Amino acid sequence: MNKIGCIIIGLLLQLHVLNAQQMTIAIDSLVAEIGTIVKVDFVIDAAVQNLRGYTLDMSYNSDLVELYSIIEGPVFLMNPPTFLWWTDNVNGPDSYLHIDHVVLGVNESVDGPGVILSLYFLGLDCGIETVAISDALFRDVDNMPLAISTVDLTHQFCQVPHLDIDIIFPTEEAMLSWNRIINSNFFRVYKSPDSYSGWTEIAVTPDTFYLDSTAPGEPWRFYYIVVDHY
Repeated sequence: MNKIGCIIIGLLLQLHVLNAQQMTIAIDSLVAEIGTIVKVDFVIDAAVQNLRGYTLDMSYNSDLVELYSIIEGPVFLMNPPTFLWWTDNVNGPDSYLHIDHVVLGVNESVDGPGVILSLYFLGLDCGIETVAISDALFRDVDNMPLAISTVDLTHQFCQVPHLDIDIIFPTEEAMLSWNRIINSNFFRVYKSPDSYSGWTEIAVTPDTFYLDSTAPGEPWRFYYIVVDHY
């Protein structure tokens, strides 16, 4: 379980689906808090053979996330020498990243399966973020294009959400509402009279609101919400 929040980073990777060769994306944490770094792995399957190199162009919003680091994956690291070069144009919502990655030498290439590249992203601020591949070219050992498809993936950073609490008079019931979080199954609502002596779970709900009818007569009440993705 993770505290729900409001940063969402979406990784939408779109290539032409031409044959069974595929590049997928794996993330070390589906939900992470703002201020943390997550690793995004680009993984080729076993059908990808004789891959000499590739070029990727992708866009992202640097107001919401920071590209922290780029490293070679084991598939390339185990086949030196290699060349990895990138340029990062940081320009808010119009930021883009260009990557070139190739195995050096005559008649040299790599085979799947395995990780070819890892990107590290740092969550900066709240918002919906889409990182999308705008252009991609994979090349074989003869420098000819390889047709490799990908699948879509959505990822999010989360932190304590914006929580609205409305006190309903004359009953003094407390209406709570919070942000919708993607990939969430249900939410757990906790309450405490002072926020330090312990929390009591008072509800489990699939909705983004809850009416606390046990509130009347309580001079102080503290709430927090936990999202469950499983």
